[in-house]
Amino acid sequence: MHGVIDQHYEEQRIAAVTRLIEELERIAEERAGHAGLYDKAKSKREKIEERFQSEILYEAEFLKHTIA
Repeated sequence: MHGVIDQHYEEQRIAAVTRLIEELERIAEERAGHAGLYDKAKSKREKIEERFQSEILYEAEFLKHTIA
C-alpha cells in the first residue's frame, strides 16, 4: 500500500510540475506578445518623433531665413 501512495504522490507531483511548466510557457508567450506590441508602438512613436523633429527643424530654418 505504501508503494501505491508513493506512486499516487509522484503522479500528482508530475501533474503539478506539468501545469506549472504550461503556465510559465503561457506567461512567456503572453509577454513575448506584449513585447512585440511594445516594440511596434515604440517604433511608431520614434518615427513620429523623427517626423516632428524634422518638421520643427524645417520651421526653425524657415523662420530663421524669414527673420534674417
